[in-house]
Amino acid sequence: MASSAEECEELVQIAEEKGLVLMVGHTFLYSPAVKKIKEIVDRGDIGDVRYISSRRLNLGLFQKDINVAWDLAPHDISIILHILEELPLSVNCRGEAHITPGIEDLTNIHLTFRKHRSALIQSSWLDPRKVREMTIVGSKRMIVYDDVAPLEKIKIFDSRVDVPPHYDSFAEFQYSYHYGDMYVPYLKQEEPLKVECQHFLDCIQNNRTPLTNGRRGLELVKILEAASANLYGCEIGDDVRIGTFVEIQKGAKIGNRCKISSHSFICEGVTLEDEVFIGHNVTFINDLYPRSTTADGQLQTEADWKCVPTLVKKGASIGSSATLLCGITVGEYAIVGAGSVVTRDVPPHSVVAGNPAKVLKMLPGKK
Repeated sequence: MASSAEECEELVQIAEEKGLVLMVGHTFLYSPAVKKIKEIVDRGDIGDVRYISSRRLNLGLFQKDINVAWDLAPHDISIILHILEELPLSVNCRGEAHITPGIEDLTNIHLTFRKHRSALIQSSWLDPRKVREMTIVGSKRMIVYDDVAPLEKIKIFDSRVDVPPHYDSFAEFQYSYHYGDMYVPYLKQEEPLKVECQHFLDCIQNNRTPLTNGRRGLELVKILEAASANLYGCEIGDDVRIGTFVEIQKGAKIGNRCKISSHSFICEGVTLEDEVFIGHNVTFINDLYPRSTTADGQLQTEADWKCVPTLVKKGASIGSSATLLCGITVGEYAIVGAGSVVTRDVPPHSVVAGNPAKVLKMLPGKK
């Protein structure tokens, strides 16, 4: 839908203000296979969904501006959210960049949901085969969805593991493995893109909300942003808005309900507590004496410098293009003016500005 949640929210707002229908191209949700899977799950035929695993692999096509998660995972994420009808509680992602430095060509995203449910999404540009496979494991049966298969795209396995309801001793405890039949449900042949376009036209003509409306697109992009940030080993709380071209390094911690505007740099050692606002192009520093090389002329490694932490406390606001030196604390609900260079602690409820930043006034209380 867009390259950031901030841009998605802007599109949603524009559409609502102008009374327009905004729809995103989650085409797989209009395919006969996914519609059949949704129908089977909703009927309870496979019992309670326990977990979903998906693999979307092939050789290429390599992108220069996005990693493989942004390229391939949206399809699987949209299907998973559609089946489970809820947003994940947490997002974890790990990946490797084997070909192009800084652009991951292999990622594994792990989503956790309520009721001990989870989903695992593997995406790769470095696999010799084209794989488009998803497995939905239920408490009664299991579904295997192979989108590459020419005919039998969905197979339902009557397989499960049962735990004995009653036992008095460990010797009596025995798992029961059930291996039943496999069957292939009938799928009506439809072109997903044609169905999707017709749905869009119907929503426009009848003023209806599309299945894949703008807010569904926003939810998906938020998950991708969380996955990208997590690739660096950082921690990001709930309801965080991250603009475009923001770098959040490993070891950084972002609290709940923070907003980080575009082109900002949150380095290792920085902690933002809840409800912190970061303007555009804000830079944090974590090295008191940065150098490219050591005393003997060798390029520095992580072992050659010390990361100095910085803390921004709850409700504080940092204006655009501000620079914050390391080892300082910005107090609760303090405001740092745009373009300021912060070299020392900022008192709570204060307004500071300048180079170096100085206290201009004190706020009467929480803002």
